[in-house]
Amino acid sequence: MKYQKTIVDGKEVIYSADWILDLESQAHFNYYWNQLSLVYKHFTRDEEILEIGVGTSFLSDVLKRREFKVSTLDIDPLKKPDYNANALEFDYSLRNFRSLLAFEIFEHIPFDTFQKVIHKVSDSDVTKIIFSVPWAQYYFAPLRIKLPRLPVFEPSIVIPRKNIGTPAHFWELTSSSRIASTKDKKLLMPMKELSKLFNSNGWSLNLCKRVGCIQFFIASK
Repeated sequence: MKYQKTIVDGKEVIYSADWILDLESQAHFNYYWNQLSLVYKHFTRDEEILEIGVGTSFLSDVLKRREFKVSTLDIDPLKKPDYNANALEFDYSLRNFRSLLAFEIFEHIPFDTFQKVIHKVSDSDVTKIIFSVPWAQYYFAPLRIKLPRLPVFEPSIVIPRKNIGTPAHFWELTSSSRIASTKDKKLLMPMKELSKLFNSNGWSLNLCKRVGCIQFFIASK
């Protein structure tokens, strides 16, 4: 994959648009379903919603067709967002945004810069953030069992990782109780540290569904 580079908050970040024309896996479409489900459950059609990280624009396109008021923000102009800027420098008061979406985006931001993003968002009118970040784990779900009148049961095998395999990720979640640094100085971040960041900025952070290695959250003021 070919990456573009830019400097944000004095640090080099990388991103790519190469993948947005590829057919994503069936598992990835399961992520989309869960994203849409959370929007339907927690947002209304009269709210101004900002999606950080447009990706393929699949999510925002579906929401717009369902008459949600969605704008998109992305650092990459090739993804054709409504606003081409990074999450730290963007003015969140621009359209009276009160709701944010950020699915598999925050791990692309160095954690100390991510802290500044949350602090800046906290000073805006935003009152709700639905987001997801990955666990630093190998995840295997070899079986899918469906019995009559019972939910689908997918027994899984989870193995912790000590490194982060995606070049553009700066941090991922870990089940450990302490922050750990990988060989290339990326961070394995305990859930309690993520909660502490949001709580200290006036947010309550609640776990939503986990899908594979992706953990969904909702943060509310």
